[in-house]
Amino acid sequence: MKKLLVSLLLIGVGVANANAHGHYGFWGPALIGGAIGYSLSRPYYPPVYVAPPPVYYQPPPVYYYQQQPPVQYTAPAPVCSAWTETVNPDGTVTKTRNCN
Repeated sequence: MKKLLVSLLLIGVGVANANAHGHYGFWGPALIGGAIGYSLSRPYYPPVYVAPPPVYYQPPPVYYYQQQPPVQYTAPAPVCSAWTETVNPDGTVTKTRNCN
């Protein structure tokens, strides 16, 4: 759109200068030719849309656990020796035994 407006403006200036008598009459056609040459010399590249690359998301790993029934731990029964009786010098009796 800008190029069209500038071209029309230069054409108007060129027509006005072409009618003028004097040595400035060649500026109008020179400006018009320059504008046309400039607009034709610039390459026109249409806008190009480039899609962004796809993004891949890996889902997190899923772990399945089987719930085991609770294990009942019981303490082993103590292993004890038989009772032994000891008579002290004062006449008292003491009972003892050893347990592992």
